Amino acid sequence: MRALIVELLERVDHCGVVIAVSDPAGLPGALAETPVDLVIVDGADFPACCRERLSDFPLDRVVVIGAEPDAAYETAALRHGAGAWLAREDVGEDLQGALCQALGCSPRHGTPTPPEVPDS
Repeated sequence: MRALIVELLERVDHCGVVIAVSDPAGLPGALAETPVDLVIVDGADFPACCRERLSDFPLDRVVVIGAEPDAAYETAALRHGAGAWLAREDVGEDLQGALCQALGCSPRHGTPTPPEVPDS
């Protein structure tokens, strides 16, 4: 899965630096070496990995990859502060959108997404 995500990240336009680390224990060291805007973590490691190891990193800049497409997992990840969530089976189609959701940018231009104005 990690190789697929890295390959997809090399192909998409996004507006931030992204890092993938194989072992959650290595996150603090990796972040110290390479400042990043976004972290992608496995759903099984969230939120413990980030609260324990990324105390200075904003959770809303974390994209959680869940094991299966279950709304309860997504709700839990977002309730714990994740910026975005998607199921493993949806990574190919939805990774760019999840990155942009967490970073608050446009998928094509890397610019901030204008706020939505509700219809009156």
